[in-house]
Amino acid sequence: MNRTLTISDYRQVDTSKLSDITVVYCRLSQDDGLDGDSNSIINQKKILIDVVTRENLPNPILFVDDGFSGTNFDRPAISEALRLVENRQVSNFVVKDLSRLGRSYIKVGQLTEITFPSFDVRFIALNDGVDSNKPNETNSISCPLKASWTKCMRQILARRFGRWFKLKRELAIG
Repeated sequence: MNRTLTISDYRQVDTSKLSDITVVYCRLSQDDGLDGDSNSIINQKKILIDVVTRENLPNPILFVDDGFSGTNFDRPAISEALRLVENRQVSNFVVKDLSRLGRSYIKVGQLTEITFPSFDVRFIALNDGVDSNKPNETNSISCPLKASWTKCMRQILARRFGRWFKLKRELAIG
């Protein structure tokens, strides 16, 4: 029998009496033009549902911030998910990779190294090979480094593209 797991959106679930929640978190900073969920969000959901099923994680609830930048944490879905963590209602927090959680290496490090362990939350960043229930040397080293590297690369690319667009404008005018 082939059963497909369906996960409800957090806005459709009364979480007030739930515990042992698995947060399935997806984020994309810019909409790719689809009405509703973007392609990346759809792909993130598929990948994370597989993880939830394979790991047999309880009470999965979907939290999606589509169209929100990862450079700050003023996003509705992540705010609600972290509120549930602080209320000790979450046992697992699953993301596709660290950059989906956020792009501030300080805040991501605070969550992965302090907040989640303090509230006994298992954290999984699938594509980065991070699983707090399966500790290894690279987990504690790679999380802060990867977040820092992502921020650095974003700044380098922004400068390069900024120069390229400026040169393109100058050539078009001249």
